[in-house]
Amino acid sequence: MGTVTPPSTVFAAYNHLQCPKDISVHRYHGHEFIPSAHTRKLQTLRERLKP
Repeated sequence: MGTVTPPSTVFAAYNHLQCPKDISVHRYHGHEFIPSAHTRKLQTLRERLKP
């Protein structure tokens, strides 16, 4: 479990958003770099920022 941003605060912020949203849970990872998560994040940005 993350000590910097515990899941309860992350999910509270996520549930409060009033926009299209998607969350990716990496249960056994903290704040380290996860290549597949980074790739997915960039792909989502490309899709949502298309002109």
